[in-house]
Amino acid sequence: MKKNIKLEYYRSNIINNGQMEIINLQDTLDDLYFQIQSGRVIRYEFNNEIAKISSLFYHEDINCFHLVFERLRDFNLPVKSSFERESDIIDLEDDEFIGEEVSLLYDVNNCVFMIQRNRDSLSPTALEMFLNDIHNNFINQNSNLEINPILEQNTLQQVLDSNQVRKINIRVDDLGQETEYEDDLSNITEEMTRFEASSLEFTLSVGRERESEMNEGRAKNFIRTIMGRRNVSKAQVYVRTDEESNVEKYDLIEQKMYSIASFDYRENRTIRPDAVFQRMIEIYIGENNDGMRGRIQRM
Repeated sequence: MKKNIKLEYYRSNIINNGQMEIINLQDTLDDLYFQIQSGRVIRYEFNNEIAKISSLFYHEDINCFHLVFERLRDFNLPVKSSFERESDIIDLEDDEFIGEEVSLLYDVNNCVFMIQRNRDSLSPTALEMFLNDIHNNFINQNSNLEINPILEQNTLQQVLDSNQVRKINIRVDDLGQETEYEDDLSNITEEMTRFEASSLEFTLSVGRERESEMNEGRAKNFIRTIMGRRNVSKAQVYVRTDEESNVEKYDLIEQKMYSIASFDYRENRTIRPDAVFQRMIEIYIGENNDGMRGRIQRM
């Protein structure tokens, strides 16, 4: 049997004085490693669910960490079934859970996470919440850690190199989080929090007049701001590359950088985290350092 696993790329960032900066998490992960080695269980509760870190290793030869997170659940349990007998619900003891694993590679040199996507495990948003909690507990109690997707280089650059920005469609979720920023987007959403709504969707447009255009500098700074937000779930930009060209649409959310790892495995077998991580190394580092790491470094 063959199974494909999607691997996405994120940068570790921190909000400092309202501005986003890249942060290296080596000290945080080193401290976390010693905590785990001493027998401490690292767990996190969110949305009435529980997660934990089941393993953490540092690979000195490539200067990368391998983290394995588990989403723990004791509800919606699977059944054991066969053609010869009735299906049986899997029984769990009071302190037992079904664990759904997800692997992360963290590149210390480039502050990049390579994240395995697993619909049954933790999403990047949940992982960010967990990592932020860890960073607050071990390093800085007042930090705002984020992991933000890395985009295909040409997509964002083509928008920024355009001649005219004609329209921007935006959806922002979790409005309360915008209070940590100081920019045009936070100014807009701050007003909307008075309605106690959880999300906001809006359009900035110059209308149908061909010669109309937005303030170029402000519009492109606004687009850069959008790319630094993990709670922006929709970001469509319509631009004209020159005065004679047609308007083109760019979807900045759908252009996240990713890879696909393929696995062949036997029936009734799971793909273990060590096998996932080995495939991650092959894709990210490459045989002659020609993998995704080199591509990200050149961006």
